[in-house]
Amino acid sequence: MSSTRAFVDLVNELRREEGRFPVPQGSYPTNERFLEKLVREMREASARKSGGLKAAE
Repeated sequence: MSSTRAFVDLVNELRREEGRFPVPQGSYPTNERFLEKLVREMREASARKSGGLKAAE
């Protein structure tokens, strides 16, 4: 990713595809822990999209 904004846009796109709310504007990753959570979420959503994992319960 070239920027945090581009990363959040990608996470929001994956969230929309799953019928979930986007990351609120102004709530971009401001600390390492929140950023790690979004990275993990993006990886899991990408894996589900490609058929690698079952949808979260």
